[in-house]
Formats: sequence, structure tokens, C-alpha cells
Amino acid sequence: MKKSLILSLSFIFWLFLIEYSSLYYLKHFGDGLDKAKVLLRPDKTYAWIQVENYVGKFIGESVSINDQSFRGKLPTKDNSLRILVLGPSSAFGWGVKDEQTYSNILKKNLLLKKNLKVEVLNASQIGYSSYQGKTLSEEHPYILKFDPDLIVVAYGVNDIDRHRFFYQSSNPDKEALTQDFLTTNFNREKILNSSYALSLLNRKVLGFMRKKSCVTFPKIPPRRVSFKSFKENVIQIQEVFKKPIIFINTAHAYKDSPQVSYMNEESLELLHELSDQELESHLNKKGEQNSHLWYLLALRAGKAKDCNNSQKFLEKALKLEEFRIAADLKFMNQELEQFSIDNGYFYIDAFKLLDSKDHPLKYFVDPIHPNALGHEKIALDIASMVIENNLYERR
Repeated sequence: MKKSLILSLSFIFWLFLIEYSSLYYLKHFGDGLDKAKVLLRPDKTYAWIQVENYVGKFIGESVSINDQSFRGKLPTKDNSLRILVLGPSSAFGWGVKDEQTYSNILKKNLLLKKNLKVEVLNASQIGYSSYQGKTLSEEHPYILKFDPDLIVVAYGVNDIDRHRFFYQSSNPDKEALTQDFLTTNFNREKILNSSYALSLLNRKVLGFMRKKSCVTFPKIPPRRVSFKSFKENVIQIQEVFKKPIIFINTAHAYKDSPQVSYMNEESLELLHELSDQELESHLNKKGEQNSHLWYLLALRAGKAKDCNNSQKFLEKALKLEEFRIAADLKFMNQELEQFSIDNGYFYIDAFKLLDSKDHPLKYFVDPIHPNALGHEKIALDIASMVIENNLYERR
């Protein structure tokens, strides 16, 4: 009996130690995906959502998530101006304290400037695309009950990404994250995410297997959301609330490359028709920094069972993704202003606002997430737009 008790306690101790060590590794030594997963859980409706009632440190700063999976305290139910903020991790406040997010600063700023009673619901979710934002707007009961007077929309960067936190697929969000697919695969994702150790082990095993195998995905990984679908998603968000929208484009500090420009979905498909000789010619002339071409090389090497080169080309493609992202965001930000004008949205050029050529990361935690100074500048710009356009009246 005594021996069994000692064995049981020893087993529990080692389980606890492994779990705590895994959590420590994820928080302090993991990549962005590892770190973010500490705050996320799989969801049948939205693919994933932030964990409820989280209080702790994230990227070195204090973070609190309420019981509705949103950052900060829930708004009161008085007759205040009600502003809904929808966006990805840059709007959530990656790497800044609760009080440093532009949602929080906006509330205080409007109170100081106009003596307005304002409630801001920061419904931004780490890793979300505009497709998930549309679903959240249509389905989340608290957001619908909140009844906002004004919506701030800040999606963009995850739309052009190729990878997700959960439910990896070679299809765009609209095709991949269907309700049938999420329901069918939910239990598997839930089990893998039920333990920090299990989640970390799964990542490491999959990563090891991927490095030892040929690249087998059927085509160049697509963007999670095409620009056409992105515009449709934003329009549908407006349809849900039928209230004014302030659209914020994507601020970033990625380096541009003269060799890489935006390629639409049709152009990407045409790349697959290049002969090996044409592909080599493209690479020699102007494609050394074009991740699309290296993905294509990885695919072709994979089909030829040349796994060493397949993995080498894939690594090259992944390293060059920042140039592709910079080109995609440049195109997207250029197009968004006219899109906002055409649809009657108010528009904030956050990229221009936070651009600092002498000190590229002056307003950023990293190339894509604004720091406390960046959030403050965005908040002041939103507040000015609200006041100048008389958007502060209850509707």
C-alpha cells in the first residue's frame, strides 16, 4: 500500500514537472506559434479562440482575458458610446500591457478630449483572418448583444499568411474552416491542446517528420484569404451591424524587395505551368528572393523523391516569406484606401502613421506588432477621426 502510494505520488510529480517545463518552454523559448498557443484553445465555430479568464504574462507583459475570450474588462451596460474593435494580434495588443492597447487608450482619450462616456470592446483574436472575424461577428452572442455604434476593423496580415494555429490545410480559410470540417476534427485538436506537454510534443514530432520527408502539398500554399474574399468579408461584417466602420490598414516594418511584387491567385496558378528551364531562368534573372518560386522548386523536388533538395528549397522559401509578405501588404494597403472610399468606410493609414525609416522598429515590438508608442499613435488617430466626423453620438 505504501509502495503504491509512493509510486502514484512520484508519477503525479513527474507529470506536473513535465507539464510545467513544457509551459515554461512555450512561454520563453518557443516561436510565435508556440507562445500564442498558451492563450488559445480549439473551437468548433471559429477554429480557435482565446482562453477564457486568463490572467498572466504574455510576451513579457501582463495580459487579462475575460470570460467571453476578449482582452480586458467587459464593458458596462450604461448608455455610453459603444465601440467594437475587430482585428488580429496587432489589435489584440501583442507584446503590450492591457492598458497600452489602442482600444484602452481610445476610451481614455475620448473621455479627455470630448468628455465622452465610452465603452470599447476589444474583440480582436490572435491569428484571426477576416473570414474568422466575419464568423465571430455573425455568431458570438456577446458581440451581437453589445450593439456597437461604431466598428473598428483591422484585419489583413493573417489573410495573406499561409499557415494557421490549428487545423492546418492546403486550402484557404473559406474552404478549410467549414463547420463540418471543424466539428469532425475538433476532438483531435482538443486532445492535442489539452496538455502543454502534448501540444509541444506534437509540434516537435511533426516538425521532425516534416524535415525528414519530401514536400508533398499539392500546390504552392495559398493565402488564407484572397483579396477578393477579404473585401467580401469586411462588407459582410458591416451588414451584421449596419453601423459606421473605421478601417485600419496593416502597419508593419518588413523590408521591401525590388525583386518581389504582389502576385494574384491567377498568376500563382500560372507558375505551375513553367517548365524547369523557365523556372531556372526566372530564378537567375529576378527571382532569388521570390518565395513562390522556391516553393515550386520544393514541390517538384518532392515529386521526384529528391527529399534533401525538397527540404532545402522549402527552408529557402520560408526564409524569404517576409519579402512576399511585404509585397502582399504593400499591394493590399494601396488597394484598401479606394475600397474604403467605395464602401463609405473611414480609413486610417496605420502603415504611414507608424513608418519610421531611420528607426524601423521605433513603433514596433517586432515587424508586425505595434509597441506601446505605436498603439498610442493609432488610438490618437482613431479619436481624432471620431471627433472630426461626429461619430460619437449614440445610434
